[in-house]
Amino acid sequence: MDLEIIEALSDAVAIVDGAGIILSVNARWRTFLASRAARFGALAVGQNYAAGCIRALRPMLAGESSTLTRLGQGIRSVLCGKTRLFSAEYRLQMEGRLQWLYVEAMPLAHGHGALVLHRDVTAYRQMQERAADALHVERNLFDSSDHERQHIGALLHEGPCQTLSGMWLQANVLCEELSRLGSPLAGDARQIATLAKVAGTEIKKLLKDYLLLPMPLEDGEELMIALSYLGEQMELSGGMTCEVTYPKPSQKLEFADRTAPRHLFRIAQEAVRNASQYAGASVLKISLAQTSRYLVLKIEDNGNGFVATPHTSSALGLQMMNCRARAIGATLKIQTLKAGGASVVCRVPR
Repeated sequence: MDLEIIEALSDAVAIVDGAGIILSVNARWRTFLASRAARFGALAVGQNYAAGCIRALRPMLAGESSTLTRLGQGIRSVLCGKTRLFSAEYRLQMEGRLQWLYVEAMPLAHGHGALVLHRDVTAYRQMQERAADALHVERNLFDSSDHERQHIGALLHEGPCQTLSGMWLQANVLCEELSRLGSPLAGDARQIATLAKVAGTEIKKLLKDYLLLPMPLEDGEELMIALSYLGEQMELSGGMTCEVTYPKPSQKLEFADRTAPRHLFRIAQEAVRNASQYAGASVLKISLAQTSRYLVLKIEDNGNGFVATPHTSSALGLQMMNCRARAIGATLKIQTLKAGGASVVCRVPR
């Protein structure tokens, strides 16, 4: 291999012979050794690489003693021709902090020896951990928000709505009795009944508009029930034609993430709300399908497509849809269709 190319590499690279002796190293390897000679001197030119790794890394490996065995066996497997490529990643405590290193070994073209590459992937792993922490926080926020919504929805549905229904029934009974007696107060009783019915209807509309659905969403069956309910509500109060289709009862919907049904329903709600309030749609199609790898939620409408203006509730809704998809490891595709209308497709791993 051209030594000039090796010298130019940003990774630390060493060339070892068939016996595992380090023949040459590049500038990055030499720079690393120069400031850590006392600890990594066993990895200098002329030393046995596998033995040097064991001596240098043993004190620093973060509770991963099996890593030493794996590294030694992997390098020897490449040197004896059993393996064309060996790679591993390990953690170690170095210079007062936890670091992640990646190692890769491959045989040389002439078949006698190997090229060994070391790369510091600490920044990448730390970025992954921060992203995972952020996702965990995001999911907790969604869970808290959804539970609070469900609780508020249940309180409104079981409290004021039931009370107003009782008032409406009692006022109707009173109106009939007063009418039978010929009392002029019958009209007042009828007005009370009307006001109670209007108030109950308005509360139920608030439950729908603010996505407060008092029902559990823990599995595929409950998701299908909720989507059917959503379609019915849009037809009753939104004046839309809504078609909801999903797999046959024999095809049980399975999710790798137990929170997926809840997030999928919220994505569907937001897509339906966007179609109704902003896109001027009159026809809506909601479908659930599953393949061997994915469950697919699809919402299509015949409106004006997606036009999300910054700092509007529509733009915020699209952001929340993407956040919910990300929280369950799903992909979300939102597009305006050439034939008119919009399409929202969410694919969730099963």
